[in-house]
Amino acid sequence: MRSQPLGKMPELVLVDSEVIACSDVRYLKAGIVDALAKYYEFAPYLRSNPHDLALDL
Repeated sequence: MRSQPLGKMPELVLVDSEVIACSDVRYLKAGIVDALAKYYEFAPYLRSNPHDLALDL
């Protein structure tokens, strides 16, 4: 697996809800915790750069 830098923000993200619904609950929990951690990690940056679209999305 590798990262691929994008030239612009995606306009659409497709999710298969059946895959999500059938996934192990620990993955959902891990995703929630990861999203919360990112919020607190980026909060100081967002305060100093309030118009950065990537963080607003």
